[in-house]
Amino acid sequence: MDRCAVLVSFEGPDWYAWHGGLAQRVVALAAEFASRGWLTHHVYLGDPKSPGTESLAAGRLTLHRWAQWLSASYPEGVYHGEEAKAEELARSLPSFLVELLAPVIAAGVTPTVIAEEWQTAPFVAAFADELREAGLAAEVELVWRAGSKFGWERVGWDKLGEVARISGTTPEICQALAERNIAASLMPAEPHGTIAALAPRPQLLLVRSPLVRPARRRTRDVPTG
Repeated sequence: MDRCAVLVSFEGPDWYAWHGGLAQRVVALAAEFASRGWLTHHVYLGDPKSPGTESLAAGRLTLHRWAQWLSASYPEGVYHGEEAKAEELARSLPSFLVELLAPVIAAGVTPTVIAEEWQTAPFVAAFADELREAGLAAEVELVWRAGSKFGWERVGWDKLGEVARISGTTPEICQALAERNIAASLMPAEPHGTIAALAPRPQLLLVRSPLVRPARRRTRDVPTG
């Protein structure tokens, strides 16, 4: 293992968590990371009736259906109980990820953590605090990405900008952030563009993303071997 990625989002591959473009984006990205041999973890608010964790792609991809006890109280889907879920993500996930990533860092690997959309901003702030307390703040590449302007009024931009690289999926999103005096880099939604943008000199290439539709099964578009 020489690369490690953690994706944190509300949406994911389950029917419960598949709402639209975000699910398409993160499912495709997780599959791409795994296909390239990255040790990949995807944390999302998944189906409360499915396993809490699921290993795919010959162990290269692990799905973590977070806070299932809470999702069980909100049966109408991933955005039912949105505020409570965002708070729980920020409360309980940071310490778990620090423990998960500590041996990866000890092995000489710098993990990349990408958190998606406004609901994950409180998690990013709390995770950065946990990393600092553990003496690992400089050992993790922490990215927050926006694909829409929804919920921006609820983001603590000063803290977010201090602890994470802020990015947008389109030039228009980056421009909207710039109009708020927020420095942001372009990190396209398409998986190859995302990974290229993680390079030391980001390649600001926007490629048309293929349409991904959920099949009638619990998870989809994830390699199994």
